[in-house]
Amino acid sequence: MTQAGRATGQSGHDDKGGGTMNMARGQRSQLTETVQSGLPTWTERAGAALILEEDLHACDRFFYRAFGDCGLDVSLYSETGLRLVERLATAADATFPEQIADLGTARAGVSFLSEGGQLFYIFDRLDRWPMAPEPVAWIVVQITRDWLATQLDVDLTASEFVLLALLLAGRDLRAAAAEVGASYDTKRKQVQSVTEKVGVNSQAALLREVSLQVSALVLDELLRPEERNPEVSLAVDLYGRDIVVHSITVGQAQEVPVWEFGARRGEPILYFHSMLAPIVFRPGMIDILKERNLRLLMMPRHFFGARSRTGSPQMNVLSALSDVVDYLCGEPVICLG
Repeated sequence: MTQAGRATGQSGHDDKGGGTMNMARGQRSQLTETVQSGLPTWTERAGAALILEEDLHACDRFFYRAFGDCGLDVSLYSETGLRLVERLATAADATFPEQIADLGTARAGVSFLSEGGQLFYIFDRLDRWPMAPEPVAWIVVQITRDWLATQLDVDLTASEFVLLALLLAGRDLRAAAAEVGASYDTKRKQVQSVTEKVGVNSQAALLREVSLQVSALVLDELLRPEERNPEVSLAVDLYGRDIVVHSITVGQAQEVPVWEFGARRGEPILYFHSMLAPIVFRPGMIDILKERNLRLLMMPRHFFGARSRTGSPQMNVLSALSDVVDYLCGEPVICLG
């Protein structure tokens, strides 16, 4: 470093006059070159993706502004699955791969990916962050076994967590067993163990329960109050952890907020409300629902007035909503009028 420092002094001063010379635009000092020669540079990391160095610096600035105080392990990725930010402050950052090959084929909206025994939550709704730079296509959150145990109150073994990660990422049980080098029967018994720990009675219910709870927890952490839908912010302010807010896109229409109260695994009741009809609410409502093992899902009735761009009624909305409710509940639903 002493030699590099002397070289910098020579390039930065005029020996004859002793004054400071202006370096040509784009010219780097020998000190900078010496330091960067031992580190991966922005352009070396992104050369294959043809992302400009200034774009990567913009990604870095956006990342720390949007997620610098986030309680989750977050990273940013390009459309092709290239990691766009370096985080040198915490050891956990090493768990984010330089490249996630399957990221380019991830489903729009929210999805899960399993890579190297790790579980990642994928979110592409960049419209929530208007200041996001152009190269950013995916927000990736690492879901660790310890985090899952704390948030869902379920203690999984390392192999159970890997199996759950593969199933959430879309593998069927036979493919997941083959991927970890185990027999189908062994993993079938392991799924039964995991479903018992989570408190559900089938593999489909297990994946539905975990994916919904993880999505609600992650999005609540990612979306700061000023970036949330005003309705969501109001609901969270009023009910705190007693409410789970699902934001669901139905067909080509706008997002539909679904509010959930009561017992998480209780008998589902669906209520299409008109501007949150106050008759539904009463003191102790949430405690009453939990005591009776009821799960209240509230969806705005005025949504059915939505029309497509051509002006014709969106007749496919009911079918889409039926799929949504089936995914949320997976069983017959009591409809409250």
